[in-house]
Amino acid sequence: MIEYFRRFWATSIRHQLITGFVLLIALLMSVLVIALVERQSDFLRKQSQEHASDLAEIMATSNTSWVLSNDVVGMQEALQTIMRDHDVRYAMLLAPDGRVLAHNQPNLIGRYLQDATSRSLLVGTPRFRMLVAHDELVDVAAPVIAGERFLGWARVGVSQERIAENLRQVKAQGVFFILVAIVSGALFAVFMAEWLARRLKRLAEAIAQVRSGQRGFRIHFQRKDEIGRLGDDFNLMLKVLEDDEERIRVAQRELQLANARLNGIIDGSPDLIAALDVDYRYLAFNDAFEREFEKIFGRKIHLGMCIFEALA
Repeated sequence: MIEYFRRFWATSIRHQLITGFVLLIALLMSVLVIALVERQSDFLRKQSQEHASDLAEIMATSNTSWVLSNDVVGMQEALQTIMRDHDVRYAMLLAPDGRVLAHNQPNLIGRYLQDATSRSLLVGTPRFRMLVAHDELVDVAAPVIAGERFLGWARVGVSQERIAENLRQVKAQGVFFILVAIVSGALFAVFMAEWLARRLKRLAEAIAQVRSGQRGFRIHFQRKDEIGRLGDDFNLMLKVLEDDEERIRVAQRELQLANARLNGIIDGSPDLIAALDVDYRYLAFNDAFEREFEKIFGRKIHLGMCIFEALA
């Protein structure tokens, strides 16, 4: 997979731009969505805890007289009012010794709750307590106090299912937004890559034309950005190249004319003239030299022949 991605990445600038842009968008959107989900989760949990605390405080305040008079009917009616809240899983009033004074399940009235969470209320000073706070349940207890007399506990358990459902919806929406951003970013990257690649391809084709010997054309991007300046620089380079080649052609023509004049002078001269390289091979000779050499040595010479071979 890594090797395939490396080959895909190295194939063209178009692939690099599209891949880099998509990865950047995916990373940024993922970080943004995760941060939003975390903030929304913290907000909803805090709101649920505050809601549970308010319910417990309301129960503790509204049931003080019922607890003082040990009016089970009144306490049960108050609990039924609290249970109308769809998020409330259970509600109860407890005596200081842990005995159930009222409960949304009437069969538990008069019993003692023996679980560790309930027994934790039997120790310590009577003050508001957050007994449970996790992703499924918030359980709070508020002391029921009349004057300075501690009468018991008002305890409420609030379900976190609605919060969990809200978070699932937020996550689903976040994933949807990430996908939309990735698709939109990919389309934009494809457009930009095609725009850049088309101009770079035109520049590559122009270079190929120059390499094949074509001259006299120019490329026009009509832009003031880096691509436009690159095209202007290419046109300037091509003009310099054409000017240099023209100067070379002029110099070659002048050299050919000079050589022709010199060869005419040498060939028309009655003197014996020959030129040799450092290995004593004939580079040039005039007709007089060729005739006299053959007349004296009885051998014909040719260009590239070594003088020692000719005189052997």
